[in-house]
Amino acid sequence: MLLLYWETDFSTSMLQELVGFALQSLFIVFIFALFEWRSSRQKKINHKLTLRAFLSEMLDQALFRAQGNVGVDPSEPMPVDVEVAELSSLDQEALETMRIQVAKRIDAMRILTPLVAEIDAAHLICWNQMLEANHKLLDENQGPEEAMQYVDELVLGLRHFDELSVD
Repeated sequence: MLLLYWETDFSTSMLQELVGFALQSLFIVFIFALFEWRSSRQKKINHKLTLRAFLSEMLDQALFRAQGNVGVDPSEPMPVDVEVAELSSLDQEALETMRIQVAKRIDAMRILTPLVAEIDAAHLICWNQMLEANHKLLDENQGPEEAMQYVDELVLGLRHFDELSVD
């Protein structure tokens, strides 16, 4: 295209204005694409943090109790470091507390599945594994050893959920 204007006078040409307009348009498109990518990523991070808070409500009270903190007011949220939680020390009462919390929240967990799908497929797979562990934990025809195995699966799923990054 520049060959057409090779021998012409650019002072009277609109080529400079067209090139300037094209560059401005590309810059604006780039800025809006960057803004959209950033807001989409922030939305996914917010979804993940919300889901993580939902899951921690289910586990924190029982795991915190398993770490020997029996005299804590259960109405106050007490965050538990999942990495430090020793699941072998869960007593029967803590296990029943966890079952009650899971029973209260399992329907909400199913309802929140589309929200997890908005993050990415890896988070959805991990969420479904935790949901399956919750269903198994609620089964009444199991002994304490099997229940502890499902609690282990649930906590390992929660650790994996925490380790996944939002792209």
